[in-house]
Amino acid sequence: MCEHGDGRLMKNLDKLMSWLQNSEYDGVILGRRDNFKWITEENANAVVTNTEVGVAFLLIEKSGKMIMAADSSDYSRMMTEQNALQAEGMPIPWYCSVEDHLKKYIKDRTFVSDTGIADTLNVQEKLQCIRMQLSEKELERYRKLGKECAEIVEGVAKMQDRDRRKRTLQL
Repeated sequence: MCEHGDGRLMKNLDKLMSWLQNSEYDGVILGRRDNFKWITEENANAVVTNTEVGVAFLLIEKSGKMIMAADSSDYSRMMTEQNALQAEGMPIPWYCSVEDHLKKYIKDRTFVSDTGIADTLNVQEKLQCIRMQLSEKELERYRKLGKECAEIVEGVAKMQDRDRRKRTLQL
């Protein structure tokens, strides 16, 4: 588990910011559905479920500034329903390229991303390493699921044992 120096558990945004602060990068762009869900600890940036990349991108800067960039057709929903980090908004007209807008925003700064969008370095492998450390919320979810699975397996085993005994008695 990832901890602050004082032993407090780190949230996902803390882990990403710590990595960013210790890097040479000015910011990171997250557009993959798995990373978006992870960093917000609850939100989804997907409409269609068969793609890795969602409809919105989170730009997280070393300074702590966060921006959600989305096509104008998805922008309002993303800002009101899927903005747990309270990021500032960057609406992109539906007829414009998201990639071009991101390039203009980045300018000459050094941003990386999880997709390589806007000619950024794709650091998905590094992000996966950061994500490997579970947050307290994730640990609680795994404990609950583990208990539920154990109860299900135990119930099935008891039914099987009962059925086996019935068959033995019938012989």
